[in-house]
Amino acid sequence: MKNIFILHGTEKTFYGATFDKVNKYFAERGRQVYVPTLPTVQGMNYKNWEKVLEGFLDAGLITKDTTFVCHGIAAVFLVKFILRHKSNIKRAVLVDGFYAPTGDASIDSAYADFFEIDLRSFKEYCSERICIYAQNGNKTVSFDVLKTFADFIYAESVYNQGGNSEVIAATLEQIIRYVNRR
Repeated sequence: MKNIFILHGTEKTFYGATFDKVNKYFAERGRQVYVPTLPTVQGMNYKNWEKVLEGFLDAGLITKDTTFVCHGIAAVFLVKFILRHKSNIKRAVLVDGFYAPTGDASIDSAYADFFEIDLRSFKEYCSERICIYAQNGNKTVSFDVLKTFADFIYAESVYNQGGNSEVIAATLEQIIRYVNRR
C-alpha cells in the first residue's frame, strides 16, 4: 500500500497550513493520507505518541511502501518508532527534524524520552531519508543541530532560505516532489 502519513511536531503553527496542503494534494490524487492526532502539551511524550502510531502499525497500514512526512520533534519520534518496532518504510521526508543535545536545556529535558535512541541504524529500515530545513521554520533549534540530525540518519539535506512565504512555498514544493519520487 503506497500511503502517506503526516506527523506534526509540538506545534501545528508554522507548517500547519503547508501540511494541510500536502494532505489535500495527495488525497485529490487518490493517495491514502493519514494525519494522526498526536497529543501536544499535555500528554506529549514518546509513549503516548507511540500508542497512536501502533494502532496504524497493528492494522497493517505502515508498510515497506509507506512514506512519512514529519515536522520538528515528530522526525526523531518516527526514527525511534521505526527502530523500536523494526518496521520498514519507503521514505521519510523530515522537515526541521532535530535530535539532542540542542543546546537548550529546557528542550533537551522536555523531549528526553524522544531522544533515547541510536539513530544511525534508521537507514536499514527506511530506503530514502530527506531532511528539509527552513531558515524560518525552527526558531528554537540551530541549523547545526538540525544538520547533525540529518547526518546521523544519513539523509539527503535541503536548505531553504528567504522570507517566510518563500520558504513555505519551497518546502511545500519539495515535500510533494520527494513524496512523488519513484
